[in-house]
Amino acid sequence: MPLGWIDFSKTERDKIMDVLDSLEENSTLDELGLLQIRNGFADIFFPGTSTIQTRAKYFLIVPYAYRDLELKNISDPDDFEKKMYELEKECARKLLEVSPDETGIIGKRTLETSGKKGAWVKRTAADVYWAGLQNFGIYRESSSRKEYARAVCLRKKEQQISKISRYRNDDAPEFGQDDKDAGSNGSCSSFWNIPTYNADWMDNLSMKLTRKEAEFLKTQITQKHKDSMMSIILESASSEADSTETPLRTFLYEDQLGFHDFANGAIECFPESVQSDYRLAYDFSNFAFAIRTVYNLIVSGDRNQTAIEAWKKICSSEFDKHTRVDLEAIFLRLGHLRTIHSKLQTFLKDCKQLMMNKQSDQLREVIIKRERWLKGDARAKTINPPPLGNPEKDWYGGEHIDYRYSKAKDILKDILNGLGS
Repeated sequence: MPLGWIDFSKTERDKIMDVLDSLEENSTLDELGLLQIRNGFADIFFPGTSTIQTRAKYFLIVPYAYRDLELKNISDPDDFEKKMYELEKECARKLLEVSPDETGIIGKRTLETSGKKGAWVKRTAADVYWAGLQNFGIYRESSSRKEYARAVCLRKKEQQISKISRYRNDDAPEFGQDDKDAGSNGSCSSFWNIPTYNADWMDNLSMKLTRKEAEFLKTQITQKHKDSMMSIILESASSEADSTETPLRTFLYEDQLGFHDFANGAIECFPESVQSDYRLAYDFSNFAFAIRTVYNLIVSGDRNQTAIEAWKKICSSEFDKHTRVDLEAIFLRLGHLRTIHSKLQTFLKDCKQLMMNKQSDQLREVIIKRERWLKGDARAKTINPPPLGNPEKDWYGGEHIDYRYSKAKDILKDILNGLGS
């Protein structure tokens, strides 16, 4: 009997897509389920971000579009969502028309290459940015997109009933005023905190932030998450943006520098609490890389030259660097943020102990067992190795973890560029 996907609702589909997104690290699957740790630290360092966000402007385009829809006479939630879907597509077309070479436009590839009329992305900007909008206090509620659509439409129905009631009471002069005046002088509704909203925002659409928009996003991030790396970078890098370069601003604009490079001095610009978290995350990334290296040795049948050279280096000159991770401190630090599965904790502890004892055969067995438990024998690459296109270089499961810094970096630079415009 053929099997297929049953899509019960868009909300349920979104939940599944969020799970799939959480498995991504540097465009590769998290084969061994290590990303509970990655996500925990990423939420501390760069809250409100995700691996599939592109540009800071979408933190405003999405609420602007929703605000426009709130001002229309839409009382059906499904129609409300369909209108948003089309409006987002219209935004993408407008952005491509104004700036065809701009990077980070969601749906750009689909619109440029798809031969299907009306083709559009499965995950729109509203999907991708919803959690971040809540995290930064731009969307004021904790509800899902579908629940928000229902609330808006329910309010619209109540307004319509109220109008009819007033009309029947011969109070016609007030008829029709609610829609126009809803919210704070038309600038935002009770659902949204968007003081930068203007009715003509679509006419001047651009991926670049205005100074007012950049200042608003900076304020939201620094007030909501003042102790995060993201907030501290924003405060430091923008404090003298028009005069002297600050160390963190210089670091941010060096494209080749990643999360691991903070360890070369830039991390000292942060308070001790951040430095402490960074050291835990940095050590875990090195530890995870060692595990992933052994995983790739297994999958390739010891033919992956990249993994072979990496493992030789780990076992000789960098052994301490890759085994000094304090797992108990990590479990304690992240415990209040998320439940770290007991099997993951056991797996990591076993891996560290076996590495410390230099028991490589047993380490391989533990890694194979972990993948089989996660995926089952049919999908485990350690049991059923995929055909290698390039046995020397094909790599599975990610390398070093960057804790979403590469995505946060793009968001931060957009805001800083807006502050300087």
